[in-house]
Amino acid sequence: MNTDHVSAYRTLCQCTLGPNKTDIEDFLKQGSIENWVEHQTRIPRTSWDERYHQDKMNSSLGDGPVFATSWTGVTLDEENKDILRQRVAYILTQLFVVSTRDPALSQSGRRSAFCKFYDGLSERAFGNFDEIIKFVSTSPVMGEYLTFINNTSNEATDADENYARELLQLFTLGPVKLEGSGVPSVDGEGNQLPAYTQEDIEQLAKVFTGWKFAEGTSGHDRYMSPLRVDESDHNRDTKVILGKTFQKEIDAEEELDDVIRHLMNQANLYTYITYFFISKMITSNPMPGHVRRVRNAFLNSGGNVQALITAILTDQVADNSGNDVGKVRDPLIVFTHAMRALDAQLSPGVEVWSHKFNWYDRMLPMSAPSVFYYYQHDDAPSDPDLEGLFAPEFNIYNWSDIYQYGKEAKELLGRFHHLGEGWGIDDELERLHWADTSETDEELVELYNQKLFSGQMKSTTKQACIEFLAHCPRNNKSYYADIRALIMNLIISPEFIIQR
Repeated sequence: MNTDHVSAYRTLCQCTLGPNKTDIEDFLKQGSIENWVEHQTRIPRTSWDERYHQDKMNSSLGDGPVFATSWTGVTLDEENKDILRQRVAYILTQLFVVSTRDPALSQSGRRSAFCKFYDGLSERAFGNFDEIIKFVSTSPVMGEYLTFINNTSNEATDADENYARELLQLFTLGPVKLEGSGVPSVDGEGNQLPAYTQEDIEQLAKVFTGWKFAEGTSGHDRYMSPLRVDESDHNRDTKVILGKTFQKEIDAEEELDDVIRHLMNQANLYTYITYFFISKMITSNPMPGHVRRVRNAFLNSGGNVQALITAILTDQVADNSGNDVGKVRDPLIVFTHAMRALDAQLSPGVEVWSHKFNWYDRMLPMSAPSVFYYYQHDDAPSDPDLEGLFAPEFNIYNWSDIYQYGKEAKELLGRFHHLGEGWGIDDELERLHWADTSETDEELVELYNQKLFSGQMKSTTKQACIEFLAHCPRNNKSYYADIRALIMNLIISPEFIIQR
């Protein structure tokens, strides 16, 4: 087994939506993680919104299905090489949560605004974190989702606190003060210390007054341009936020910039964001030393996200992860990895992925049930034997979920180009399946091993696959249930779902 190849596979599982053979080869050509990250920052950015409108022009599908088909195109089309940027953007959607399920945003005509929100995050994926906060804080999608559009504050009306609260609690500082290692700070009695107060929320909420939809926009178009300020509705009082006084009579945008700078001066931000990213990329239980080392690199860079990503991936914990370090991957990444690894591509002459990619309860970005996403990074199992350990992704791996993921894998992955459905995976998998000899069965299992597991499939899994194939009659070439069953069971296996 080539250790460089295995190491590349592990790193790419940590920081992309799932690698294929070409991704691994491209990674190895760069010679180091640092070189590969730098190379990825120079690759032209893939725009979800552009792909969304391209699919709309090339199909008769509605906005909802096109949201799914265009995401599939962004993640699977061979010419899209910015695989690190897309994973960082996805992580940012898990931090700065907005959702198509929100009643005010659920109309399918507003899907393009979500694609544009995602593009705004991907555009800033390697820049400074303050740029991301500014983008999110002036986004009409976020303004609608967390209800600060047309926010006012005067003697008769208190400012809406929704966005101010989540900006502190979920997006920047976290709920409690943290040591540089990510461990909560406590007082003399062992009580965790809050990172902010209710007064901080109330004062911060006043900063987000006077922000409105862009002038001259209406309907769905209102969500396509950054928010503007109506100074007559902006609270111009003196404000005290996180110990700093912001003087009165300051224009809204200048005040927002000052507040963001103040947030970037909070040590907690660097620890909280570092912990969040490690929990998404490496392990659900970040090690204190890993957090501290990465946090220091992030802080010393002034909040540069590229520096954060590089520090996470090059740390000894990530580089030597194995049985003791890992995580349960979320279903979106599991499915996308499988599609990429099995070389799923559109058939010749087909320009849009099938509307079926909007079926089977498929998990898509920016579609979570609440601002708390599907889970929080500190969600923990209730088993007393696991006290002190986190495993948040298990919140979306109950039995009914697993059934749906299996159905999704079976129906969308067990397809081949000659069947005329518009897409297919590597035809060699089908050829070996129908060859039906003990030698070709072993070749077939080894091909799945190389594509899905980078040659690390357990011997017991290999043997189970070979025994399954030995019992497949394979006397009817129009019958694909066996192929799909094998693919499904490999993809929803713990061996594939768990990242080590």
